[in-house]
Amino acid sequence: MSTSNARGNRWLLGNPTRVLLHSLLALFFVLITAMHPYYVGVTEVNIDPKAKHIGVSCKLFVDDVQDVIFHQTGQKINLTVKSPQNLALLKNYLMSHVKVKWGNTYLPLLMLGYDIEEEGVWCYLETTFKGRSQSLTICNRALYETVETQTHFLHVNYGTVKQHWKITNPEACRTFKLR
Repeated sequence: MSTSNARGNRWLLGNPTRVLLHSLLALFFVLITAMHPYYVGVTEVNIDPKAKHIGVSCKLFVDDVQDVIFHQTGQKINLTVKSPQNLALLKNYLMSHVKVKWGNTYLPLLMLGYDIEEEGVWCYLETTFKGRSQSLTICNRALYETVETQTHFLHVNYGTVKQHWKITNPEACRTFKLR
């Protein structure tokens, strides 16, 4: 064992007060986050001006999405089981809550599918556009009807330009300038 490695281990393990303090801080953090859960979603928008294509990816917590779909439809859903019925329920929910506006025109979104990643569900949508626009508006009201503190982080990539914003319930939309 190297001298610096031995000193590091002695520093960490040789001081019981320091170990106890770190353990208490970790426990405190776990308890605080358990008492005050965060409700956060991510919406990534990639605009390809040459192909006139927009790809939208939304990440939400699986449990929250399953709960809101049950709340609205009365149908239990388990998104870890990929079935046509689950895809249809998820698609119907998202299509009524996620909107993309190119200039003054709302674009029709097509749902491509979804993937489960740990506790999240990534939903993939796409659309095409015509002409040029000075702005793009992203609206995402997903989970707003059941989670009053829901927040969505919006990331828009247009060519080499990247823009970011945060919306929190009840704010549903953000307009991004395209240059």
